Amino acid sequence: MRVPKFFKIYLVLIVCFAGQFVFAGSYFSSKAKGLGLRQYATGVRGIGMGYTGMASRDSLELNNFAVTQWRHIVDTRVTISLAYQRFETDMSGNNFTSTTTELSGLNIAIPIVKKKWVFGLAITPYSDIDFKSTDDISSNGEDFTQTNFFTGSVSKAQFSLVWSPNPKLGLAVNANFFFGTLTDRFEFRFVNSNFRDISHQVIYRFRGPGIGLSADYQPAKKIQLAGFVDFPANVNMDVEYVSTVDFPLDQPRNFDKFPLQFGIGGALQMSRRWQLTADFTRQQWADALKTPNPEFDSWYLFGVGVERAASRKRKTNIFNKMDLRSGFSARSLGYKFNNEPVNEYALHLGFGLPFGHFRNRIDIAVSGGIRGDLSKNLAEEKFIKLNTSISIGELWFQQRR
Repeated sequence: MRVPKFFKIYLVLIVCFAGQFVFAGSYFSSKAKGLGLRQYATGVRGIGMGYTGMASRDSLELNNFAVTQWRHIVDTRVTISLAYQRFETDMSGNNFTSTTTELSGLNIAIPIVKKKWVFGLAITPYSDIDFKSTDDISSNGEDFTQTNFFTGSVSKAQFSLVWSPNPKLGLAVNANFFFGTLTDRFEFRFVNSNFRDISHQVIYRFRGPGIGLSADYQPAKKIQLAGFVDFPANVNMDVEYVSTVDFPLDQPRNFDKFPLQFGIGGALQMSRRWQLTADFTRQQWADALKTPNPEFDSWYLFGVGVERAASRKRKTNIFNKMDLRSGFSARSLGYKFNNEPVNEYALHLGFGLPFGHFRNRIDIAVSGGIRGDLSKNLAEEKFIKLNTSISIGELWFQQRR
């Protein structure tokens, strides 16, 4: 059996412009030569407050970005997070629903000197792709089924050393390491038995180090400020081709680094139990490219939130025994679809349930919203996310006194 003559030219076009006939996954993660959807969360507590919480003190859950907050812990702590997402996509008559479940974070922090020096490790998602499209094609008189798969993820491991020279100030240096694999796979099955079926797969493996800094400061009794910066990370990208057809025209992804990212946040303690939070973080996604691409844009996220802390009274109702949270967030995905930026807006609710004499806590956050615009981006997604984490503390690795 043979490959039709027209097919190599057609395959070049498909690899460059795939993803037009949707079957499953987030359409906005399918940007050609992209890294998928950028993942960001300070923690499940922060998700419940509109992706905020950098500057909000917490001695139980370990923050993913303003890690200087870890200086408030008094014992070795571990936080494990899970995420579930369901979204519905509308593409001018093509509608589909998808769900994903994943481990969304693992943190561990060990006080070396309580309230003074802390060492920690955080592993969090950096970007994620999970998209599939399929369609029946007729070209040059030949019929075949085309299926495109874009899958994989990139993660960030962060090793942190936190120092608190005084109770109002925290400083941290972070050694980052990025790693992950993204796969583009194209399958073509012909109706004509004289032609053999074709598969073409490109595997991208990313790895590379970076460095970051974070700090928090309390300028007044009821005000807390915090921020972080992750400097540009040089990333090695290995490319592997697994194909049943010779295809020399394919060009690999255009990345050679992950660009600088920074974030700032503030928290206002309105009363003993109520606080207001606001965070902003930004990354010039287009700066990751070797050569400019007008379809890559700035990635940013802005959020505001409010939290009512649990009461420590022994005799009270169930709602007073929980931390209650809500918030709003606005995000730009960092890509342009139909030459227009893709924006996301979401509402957030969450709660925390302390246990073990307020030494441990289960956090749950629900967020729902919309990303994209059907008239501007030719696609629109409505989504709902459920995030949960458990934070526990023990005297592991510490001398008992």
